[in-house]
Amino acid sequence: MLTADKVLVYPETMHRKEHSMNLSTTLHEAGLVPRKLSAARTRFDPVYSAIHELIMRHGGEASGLTAFEYRVFSQNGEDGVIAEIFRRIGTTNRFFVEFGIGDGWQGNSVFLGDVLDWTGLFAEPDTKSYERIRAKYQHSPRVRVAPDALTSTNVNAKFTEWQVPDAPDLVSIDIDGNDYYVWSALKWHPRVVIIEYNGYLSADVTLVQPESDRGWDGSQFFGASPAALIQLGRDKGYTFVHADLTGTNLFFVRDDLAASFGPGLVRQKNQALLGIAHRSTTHFSEYELKSPRS
Repeated sequence: MLTADKVLVYPETMHRKEHSMNLSTTLHEAGLVPRKLSAARTRFDPVYSAIHELIMRHGGEASGLTAFEYRVFSQNGEDGVIAEIFRRIGTTNRFFVEFGIGDGWQGNSVFLGDVLDWTGLFAEPDTKSYERIRAKYQHSPRVRVAPDALTSTNVNAKFTEWQVPDAPDLVSIDIDGNDYYVWSALKWHPRVVIIEYNGYLSADVTLVQPESDRGWDGSQFFGASPAALIQLGRDKGYTFVHADLTGTNLFFVRDDLAASFGPGLVRQKNQALLGIAHRSTTHFSEYELKSPRS
């Protein structure tokens, strides 16, 4: 959600702190990231490496997907969770679609496209961000970019235009508001879906913001409650398997592939693992209560 955050600091151990601080300061001075967010990332990046070390000290056993969280190019620990999910279910076409990618230096599919040579498409409607990601991938034979804003009315037409296979391995949705409606309308059947949720909302109530084109205002008013998205996933044939430690993204695996996963645990928002919160909002009364599909 913090799209201004472009810190590229991924220390392997806690002993890389000094290097991280120096690089973080350099990126801030280059105008790539605000100092406040840069400092937050410097503090929380080493946590993911430390998780694995501490698990080993506890005998090397841990249930669920939390133990696999790890950050290379993802905003939080999504990179590690994605790797473990596909280790369990395998891959097919190695095709991804991610929309709401920002400028392309940070995202759930960046490691797949940049390192593992997956084929896929990034969509980003912000003009400046799109130009940056277009420049990044202009010579790539496998990764395409599009300047499109995905909505419930155009998502299927765009997937047809982009020649997305019927069941891409991964679809990642982070559009700061209408995520629920876009996934609800999507007729494709990805094997894995990652979707942003509003971790400030109760985990027990199915609330969704009204569909709107006004964009995110930087407050706690955005998107859908975890209960609403879990219900939608269930209606569409998906099993909820994980919510990341920061309370940002939910992970779903298609029901026919979900036998090796336990139930996911919903988490409240914990931005950057530091309890950082977006500003409060007066719009909570506008949320709509969603019922299961008939």
